[in-house]
Amino acid sequence: MVFCTKCGADLAPGTKRCPACGAASPRRELGQEAKRLRKRLFRTRENNRAVDPKEAAEGKYWAAASYLPLFAPVAWFWKKKNGFVRFHAREGLRLLSAEAAVFLAAILLGMLFSLTWKAAVFWSDLFFGLVGLAFLFLIALGVRHALMGRQKELPFFHPPRT
Repeated sequence: MVFCTKCGADLAPGTKRCPACGAASPRRELGQEAKRLRKRLFRTRENNRAVDPKEAAEGKYWAAASYLPLFAPVAWFWKKKNGFVRFHAREGLRLLSAEAAVFLAAILLGMLFSLTWKAAVFWSDLFFGLVGLAFLFLIALGVRHALMGRQKELPFFHPPRT
């Protein structure tokens, strides 16, 4: 399978440009495991059909702020009538709930491991530190989408499209 490295769209053999994004087609062959990961990362839904450019322009800073921890509920209630801000606030709330779940799991597992095996504390801290970096990546991705005026769902929080 051949795909565009910029947007992830499938490419027919011998194409010069990507039909989805127009980029010159640097192509790459994928293995089976990488195909599943690509599907998960690049096949999130984009809801640009419903975006009003005026709404996006007036609410893009609120939408970007909604990805910061604890700011999503503020943006949700402050800009109730702006659909663009509400979309990004909903994504921010999903991200916030996942961060809270990981934080609670880190506390519980840290307490459990500290009672049983001292070396496991290091590994659990390392694991949850890497998960924290993944959340930082998702926050940056969401802020980027909001500032660009796009309503694109975050990867890993929605079922992949088939």
